[in-house]
Amino acid sequence: ESKSPAKLTKVYRAISWLWTEEKQLEPMETVILEKTFIKLGTLLDLGFGEAGTRIISKNLQGAGSGIDPMLPGEYVEAIFGFCDIRNFTTATEVLQGNIMLFVNEVGAIVHR
Repeated sequence: ESKSPAKLTKVYRAISWLWTEEKQLEPMETVILEKTFIKLGTLLDLGFGEAGTRIISKNLQGAGSGIDPMLPGEYVEAIFGFCDIRNFTTATEVLQGNIMLFVNEVGAIVHR
């Protein structure tokens, strides 16, 4: 079952660092590992989508090590869309490091 990025963000925020009045203490190794796994899972979910996540899951459940490219595929009904942000090069030059915030905002509007 694919988890939404919002749910994963809540889980990620729930994993907290230990704070003192003077400074932030180093997190335990298990906390670092857990954060890393959550980030990797989120990236895999976003990058490969629902169908890709199922394929990766099947490969991880296999007896051998590595990826088996010969696993049988499955048909998926999908709708593909394309959104062109006009003057994107100019927006990139102006926004620089904040360009992804802009792109994510456009994505949120398109998906409403």
